[in-house]
Amino acid sequence: GRWLVAARELLLLPGTFISMRQARREIGAIDLIHLNEITGIIAGSLAKRHWGCPLIVHIRAHMGDQSRGLRSRWLWRMISRTAAHCFCIDGTVRATVPPVDIPVSVIHNSLKLDNKGWSASLNEITNLGKIPSSDDVVAIVGSLLEVKGVREFVNAAIQVCRNRPNVTFLIVGGAVR
Repeated sequence: GRWLVAARELLLLPGTFISMRQARREIGAIDLIHLNEITGIIAGSLAKRHWGCPLIVHIRAHMGDQSRGLRSRWLWRMISRTAAHCFCIDGTVRATVPPVDIPVSVIHNSLKLDNKGWSASLNEITNLGKIPSSDDVVAIVGSLLEVKGVREFVNAAIQVCRNRPNVTFLIVGGAVR
C-alpha cells in the first residue's frame, strides 16, 4: 500500500511540474514552501529547487513501525537532504520520527481566540451566538473524519460534561461522512 502512494506521487509529477511553472509565472518569487504531508516530498523537493527557497515539512501522521522499511529510509534521507525543518502535530507523532539531520519540532494544531472570547470570523464560521464567558471552550477544528479523532473528542466531551457543566465543546469543520 505504501508503495502505491509513492507510485501515485511519481505519476503526478509531470502535472505538478507544469503547475509549478505556471504558478511561478503568475506569482513570481516566494519565501517559503510548506509541504503539508511527508508523502509529497518529491514534489516538495522539486518546488524547493524550482523556487530556490527553504522547504518545511508538516508531519501529521504517526509513523509507527513503517519507519523501518526501505521506502521509509529513502523518504527520511530525502527529507534530511531537502527540508530545512520538520514540524510534527503532537508529541506522539514526534516520537515516531527517526533521527534526521534537521530540526524537528512539535507545534500543536490550534486555534487562537481573542481575549473577549470569539472572533467575528469564528462566530461566522460556526453560526453560534455568544458563548457564556464563564465557560471553558474546547474545540476540534478541521476535517471531520473518524481518523482525525472526532469520535474520541465526542467521548471525551461526554466524560468532561458529566463533571463540568461550564465547558462548551465545539466541532468545526467539513468533510463530514
